[in-house]
Amino acid sequence: MHNSQLVLYFKEEVFSPRTLMLLANHPEVQDRCFEEQRALFGNSVADAEVEHLSKMPYLEAVVKESLRLYPSVAVVGRKIRFTKVHSN
Repeated sequence: MHNSQLVLYFKEEVFSPRTLMLLANHPEVQDRCFEEQRALFGNSVADAEVEHLSKMPYLEAVVKESLRLYPSVAVVGRKIRFTKVHSN
């Protein structure tokens, strides 16, 4: 963002590569996320903590939308082992 790379880690959760791809393809959204974080952190290089997440509603919406478009588990496959026919 603004000629630098920004990778956010919130404890054990990491932005998916798809979220970063979407941000790269939509600079206006990337800028709004950046401004939201700048308003929260200023020019500090402090690590983001879990409690900061509730103060970033736009970023949360962006992550949720990217997960809606590209779910982490896209398909759940099942196999039928046997068939059982019930008669009335």
